[in-house]
Amino acid sequence: MLGGVLVVVVICCIDLGGVPEVFRIANDGGRIQFFNMDTSPLERHTFWSVQIQGFYAVLAWVGLNQSTYQRFASVSTLTLSRRLCIFFIFGFYALWLTFYFSGIVAYAVYSDCDPYTAGRIEKPDQILPYLVLDKLSQYTGLAGIFLAAVYGGVLSSLSTIGNSIACIIWEDIIKNIKMFKGISDEGAAKVIKILSAITGILGIGLGMLAGQLGNMYQVSNTISNAISGSLSGSFISGMCAPWVNRKGAYAGFIIAFLFNLWLVIGQLMKDIADPEKLPLSIEGCPDHFFPNNTQDPTTSNTSEFLYTGMTESSFWHVGSNDVENYTTLSTPSLSGVVLHD
Repeated sequence: MLGGVLVVVVICCIDLGGVPEVFRIANDGGRIQFFNMDTSPLERHTFWSVQIQGFYAVLAWVGLNQSTYQRFASVSTLTLSRRLCIFFIFGFYALWLTFYFSGIVAYAVYSDCDPYTAGRIEKPDQILPYLVLDKLSQYTGLAGIFLAAVYGGVLSSLSTIGNSIACIIWEDIIKNIKMFKGISDEGAAKVIKILSAITGILGIGLGMLAGQLGNMYQVSNTISNAISGSLSGSFISGMCAPWVNRKGAYAGFIIAFLFNLWLVIGQLMKDIADPEKLPLSIEGCPDHFFPNNTQDPTTSNTSEFLYTGMTESSFWHVGSNDVENYTTLSTPSLSGVVLHD
């Protein structure tokens, strides 16, 4: 996946005039905000929210994830496992920095002719595949390389997660059933393979269903944070606070999970205003770019495509929309409360 995205990024940077030009265009459009030091908890992306909340999210995703742990535990010695962890950190940052930069490149390419605003794509998530087909189709085989890279990465992640879930189901549930007690290692391996295949099929089915929903990344990330945040608190208390007993750890986990779940349900059920989005331009679009070919790009008003952000701050009003808005970034870290006696 990294190679496929890198090819697209490099070619687009060359066509635009280099990396400095890409950052110039993005900066002029207000997309480069490395040091937004706003301390308001209602602001979606700030330096503090990304660093602090992101730390807990990545900690739960990488440090406590079953599929990640299996990779670290698959080597023969602890020394090799530590080396693997170090290599993983570098690869992790390289992968995600490339993904983030690909978004900046996509904006730079369509800075004056946004395909989402013009109606060429239905979801913002489709911008990068559209870029490959629209701007890079003259490069023979590039679309196929990109498609193979995306599918390769997805299937790799799906197989890893499927194997992890299958192992957990076997160890915690099926292995304790009377008819499976005393089963040989070969028999257990066959059962795990069947479970892995079932979870893979279910994952593909859910993936098809996800295509009919909205911004799945935000929804899945919010739900995942509600669970992983509480789980992180339990593990951190076990490592750093040995005086916490079992009842305290359970109580802390349940309280944090229920509070996070309340925030998630409130956010998903209530009609909450989306965060204010930066303006997009279609002034540079040719007439044939619009699907109905009826809109004049020089007179188009892009404001109708923009969402208005929150106009009132009522964070301390329990149950208000603003509290549910806070859940997207708060749930990873609302987990460190544990009880002890």
